[in-house]
Amino acid sequence: MKRTYIIAFILVVFSTFSCNYDFLTLEPKGTALETNFYKTEEELYQGIVSVYDVLQWGGRNGWTMQLGLMNAASDDCLAGGSDASDQPSWVAMDNFTITPSLGPQAGLWSKYYTGIARANLVLEKLAGASSDIKESFINRATAEVKFLRAYYYFELVRLFGKSGSYTGKNQS
Repeated sequence: MKRTYIIAFILVVFSTFSCNYDFLTLEPKGTALETNFYKTEEELYQGIVSVYDVLQWGGRNGWTMQLGLMNAASDDCLAGGSDASDQPSWVAMDNFTITPSLGPQAGLWSKYYTGIARANLVLEKLAGASSDIKESFINRATAEVKFLRAYYYFELVRLFGKSGSYTGKNQS
C-alpha cells in the first residue's frame, strides 16, 4: 500500500512540472534567415557573391562542365572514354541524341536557373535596402546582379533555344 502512495506521489509531482511546453519551442540562435538577413552592406555583398558563385560551378546533377560539352558537340573533341558507356551524357551531346532522361541538360538548366533565382532575390533585397546603405553601392550592386542574371538567361537561350511561345514578332 505504501508503495502505491509513493508511485502516486511521483506521478503527481512529474505531471505538475511536466505541463510546461516552453522547452519545446526553440528560437534559432546564430542562424541567419532570409527575413533577418540582407540588412547591412556586408550581408548584401554576400548575396552578390552568391550570384557570382554560380559561374564557377563545374558540375551539378551529374557532370555538366559546359566548355567540354560544347567542344564535344562541335567535333573539337570526342566524348566519352573507353566506350559509349563511360560518359553517356557527353556521348549523347556529341551525337546530338539527348533525350529528357539522357544528357547534361538537367545540370545546366538547374545551374543557370539557380543563378537567376539568386539574382532575383538579391535585386529584391537591394530594392528594399535601408537608407543607411550608400546609394553608390546599391547602384553598382544592382548593375552587377542584373548583368549576371542577363548572362544566365543568355546561356539558357544559347543552350535550349527560345521559348516555344515566343516568336520574336510583335504579338499585338
